[in-house]
Amino acid sequence: ITFLPKEVGLHHINVLKDNHHIKNSPFPVFVSKAKTADPSKVYVYGKGIHYGLLNNTNSFFIDAKNAGSGNLGLSIEGPSKTTLKCESTDDGIFHAFYRPTVPGEYKINVEYVGQHVPGSPFKVYVIQPEMQARCSEEMVPTKISPLEMKVGDDCDFGLNMPPRTAASELSCIVVNPHGDLCNADLVQIDDKKYMVRFVPKENGLHAIEIKHANQHIPGSPFPFTVGPIRGAAGDKVHASGPGLVRGEAGKPGEFTIFAREAGSGDIGVTIEGPSKADIVPINRKDGSVDVEYFPTKPGLYDIIVKFNDKHIADSPFTVYVAEPQLEDDKADNNYHTNITTLDGKPIDVTIPLPDHVSPASLEATVVAPSHETYPAKVKRNKDGVPVVNFSPKETGDHFIHVLDDGQPIVGSPFRVVVREKGADVGDASQVRAYGKGLESGITGITSDFVVDTGDVAAGTASVNINGPSKVSIECDEVDEGYKISYTPLKPGQYTVNIKYGNKDHIPGSPYVVNITGEDLMKQQDSREKASATVTMTTAKHSSSHAVDATPSSADALNVFCEGESLHDGVVGENSFLVNATKVKCDMLQIGVKGPSRPCEEIVVKHIKGGIYRVSYFVAEKGRYVLAIKWGDYHIPGSPFYAKVN
Repeated sequence: ITFLPKEVGLHHINVLKDNHHIKNSPFPVFVSKAKTADPSKVYVYGKGIHYGLLNNTNSFFIDAKNAGSGNLGLSIEGPSKTTLKCESTDDGIFHAFYRPTVPGEYKINVEYVGQHVPGSPFKVYVIQPEMQARCSEEMVPTKISPLEMKVGDDCDFGLNMPPRTAASELSCIVVNPHGDLCNADLVQIDDKKYMVRFVPKENGLHAIEIKHANQHIPGSPFPFTVGPIRGAAGDKVHASGPGLVRGEAGKPGEFTIFAREAGSGDIGVTIEGPSKADIVPINRKDGSVDVEYFPTKPGLYDIIVKFNDKHIADSPFTVYVAEPQLEDDKADNNYHTNITTLDGKPIDVTIPLPDHVSPASLEATVVAPSHETYPAKVKRNKDGVPVVNFSPKETGDHFIHVLDDGQPIVGSPFRVVVREKGADVGDASQVRAYGKGLESGITGITSDFVVDTGDVAAGTASVNINGPSKVSIECDEVDEGYKISYTPLKPGQYTVNIKYGNKDHIPGSPYVVNITGEDLMKQQDSREKASATVTMTTAKHSSSHAVDATPSSADALNVFCEGESLHDGVVGENSFLVNATKVKCDMLQIGVKGPSRPCEEIVVKHIKGGIYRVSYFVAEKGRYVLAIKWGDYHIPGSPFYAKVN
């Protein structure tokens, strides 16, 4: 039986013969978030998403195999009417084609289930195929002889990151051949260079995973062999870096060649393009080579990378080098503006912008507290000061994204706090909400959550719930603040808005709650939306207010799990990770229930700093329930449902 789930929660499949259920019908199926459509997991790549050639067929690829089931939407805008064609494959990868007839700047929109995927809309420059003579520059081959690392040695793995990358947004783990985590440190050398350091305890292939803002950087996970490195194969060499995607005339392009796993050999680089591009290699002596090249004219460049005279993966790389621009002025990345009025009129927000940059060439969008996104206009006011002009529709934190040539300008996104006029009241950013009632529920069963106002100044809180049915909201005072209870009667998606003080959304609001179960109000028009609101007023707290320092359900909300075995397992050993690095010390409780009996064994191992490895052993196929609690409370997603084959 194949079906397309549209929401998270428990589904029932009814199979009938002669109007009677067959044995075991209805069949329960729990759809988790990991199996619903997720646009953030769509990956777009290929030359055609960076530049196009006039009167030529250009193409790019869309990888949606890890994004769940959903609809893919493509469109292209630009100086000429151009049609996008798309071919699908059985493995979730789509191949898109377009043929522009007029040069200039185009915009390609890639949407999944109605939402833009990462990087969309993409700015694409369509240029004339080059007719002029091309220059060539060849680097003197660099010989690499990576050292054999042994158990107990200090192992270093170097990498470059774009300038101004915040170290706090980077994370790394090292996984040994048996899948266990090794102690590892990520050390910042300078504003671009980082080093991963670890001490292996066994020989074999290790994996170094490096993430930026919880997303793998290009090339991650990186292989790292401890012990003898066998063979000198070019297919084990790869290169990555911004200089292999796009460049700017007059500025150095940078990339790194990782060749440690190929053993000893010669690295060669040749660059062909409109100008001679001097090449400067830097041998790291660890099996990798940093390469800088200096193009002086705009246009298309081919970068050929070889190992022992054979092309490495994806070589040659074709890079579009843009016209030169003046250096951006430095700006404070934390730049923000406080606005104290909300009256429906447009406002101007000052932004730092160099004099040589024309506001007309910039694009700006505003993301409101409710996650609504709408365009804004960049201009210079009567005094010549660059500003973003938009009309705020609600109070709270707004973020203004300003792009130049598809790239964020220095300081973007800019934080803007929009408030109403009035006296100083409680800060909504200090209010927290938690509980199962903010995640999911079942019709006819009361759901609840807590609005924690314990550490905030006096103010008024309001809770509004919109959804397929009107709900009755009950409010009770508790030590933390307020306990909110509601009972939905129709299945579907409900929105919970929680505001405080100057009617600002609290962090995380609005919450989207998926309600499953039977329709208990079938006589009501299914198109009708209903709303209910409750308002609470918090008195001013005295300075002697005591804060409970013991773990609470709020701590459990900050514990999360990673691993395929939370959803799909095998007979034998399965494992996943529990991350409790951001919460107070408490008890981690794991329970696993099988189709007819509990699992054979559960092993919990503390790896380091609040990260646990959980292994569970099962002897029969079927559907398992995994309950994971921190203290007395379920963590997000618990209980998990795993299918063991």
